[in-house]
Amino acid sequence: MKKYVLLLTVAMVMLLVITACNENGYNATSPSEQLHVTADMTQEQNTRNQQQAEVNFTDINDFWTHYRQAVINQNFDALIAVANFPLHSLGMFYTDPVIYIDINEFESAFTKFLAQEHYETYISDDGEITHSLRSNYDFIVQNEYLVFLSHDERGALQVNDRLNSGSIDGDWARGFDEIFEVIDGVWRLTAFFYAPRNHDTAEIGSNISTVTEIDEIEALYKRAVEAFGWFDMTTMPHDGEDQMEDENGWVFVRVIYDGINSLADLEAYLHDIFTPNVVSDMFNLIPGRFRDFDGVLYVLGADRGGMSDRGNEVHEIIRESDQRIIYRVTVDVLDWETLAVTVDTVTYDFVLTLVDGNWLFNNFNLTH
Repeated sequence: MKKYVLLLTVAMVMLLVITACNENGYNATSPSEQLHVTADMTQEQNTRNQQQAEVNFTDINDFWTHYRQAVINQNFDALIAVANFPLHSLGMFYTDPVIYIDINEFESAFTKFLAQEHYETYISDDGEITHSLRSNYDFIVQNEYLVFLSHDERGALQVNDRLNSGSIDGDWARGFDEIFEVIDGVWRLTAFFYAPRNHDTAEIGSNISTVTEIDEIEALYKRAVEAFGWFDMTTMPHDGEDQMEDENGWVFVRVIYDGINSLADLEAYLHDIFTPNVVSDMFNLIPGRFRDFDGVLYVLGADRGGMSDRGNEVHEIIRESDQRIIYRVTVDVLDWETLAVTVDTVTYDFVLTLVDGNWLFNNFNLTH
């Protein structure tokens, strides 16, 4: 069983000290001294609030410059000025808990995050593979001008180049293991990934929350592959003997799929898997391919072959935040002559967003 220890705020520590002194007969701080301390804490919070109001970056590159310099200087007030509290501390695995960090816990938690090291893999020009350790602090310091790329652009990079780039998607971006988001029109640090050794999550923060089971996401991906295939590769299950001809002479066959009896049923089924923009794009692949005849769903038959040079797949589920998941599929590319030797890999990052309590794919395509 994991244990989670809440870090005490400065105010609570003071209260405990004062109480302990009174119980043991020692002189507690006088009321005037207590008021003075309270005033100092209030002034400190007001100063931080003022700093945050003044440090607003609408450009991710300007934000990174400020953030990086604050890390180098160990200026936690400057970091707090561009953070959105409570911060989320995310585990490296999908099933890890989300831990919330308030402003009083930030310095301790973020110091541990900066010291965290990762194994990195480098591939030389002659194919030699080496491994090394690099901390989050080293990554930030070494990347004065971090290039933020889209998921597709970053996925197309070689492994070595990918190690020194960030990713960006509209109002969301990721550095190395930090998440940045646009809040009220300006960039803020909103989360970071932290995987303490020996599962020592007690050191990082408080307020544990649970996440969706991994099986649910894997099952959703399988449904997405099947459903997207009805539009992009094959024909939805059907009865080839039950045919209807439209006004242009095209022959449609009746769909046979449990729970999907009409075009409205099909649309509802797809909206349980994909966001509306993906559903719209799917129907636009072959406009008019699905239609009702007398309230019953029919489909125009159309099939294609897959990509024969694609081999094994590796699937990863990466939790970017409690509102966003990346379902990453890395596929081996085989040589055309033998279709047996892997010559390259291609990576697909499918983004899931949480909409009204349900995970939906916000982009999708087939990997074969």
